[in-house]
Amino acid sequence: MVLFCAGVAYGSDLPEAPEPLHSEVMTHTSFLLAGGLVAARALDWASTQECLRRSWCHEDELPSALVHSKPGLAAFEASMSALGVFAQHEMGKHGHRKLAIVGQVVSTSMILGQDAYNYYVDKSYPRHP
Repeated sequence: MVLFCAGVAYGSDLPEAPEPLHSEVMTHTSFLLAGGLVAARALDWASTQECLRRSWCHEDELPSALVHSKPGLAAFEASMSALGVFAQHEMGKHGHRKLAIVGQVVSTSMILGQDAYNYYVDKSYPRHP
């Protein structure tokens, strides 16, 4: 509570966010990162479907009803892709382009790491077509 009140009281002393570089919010790098995020999300959907074909595989992060519904999971992945690109755009628009790039790289790397795990796990287990 004290920190909140101090932030309100001294809010005028805080510096403004930096201006966008060259008044360009979505640069070539931003478009490449957004495309990479969309591709990683598509691969995440495919790797989750591949993982579910194995009898021992189960999803820990998402509800089972969502994971076992192909259109539902695809809609979830598409909406999360859109949200990630929107967040990157908004952060760039408010002058935090470098932070947006770092956030997008970390997010995409974590998704790709899980995708690699879904595909890498021992494939000698029986599959369910």
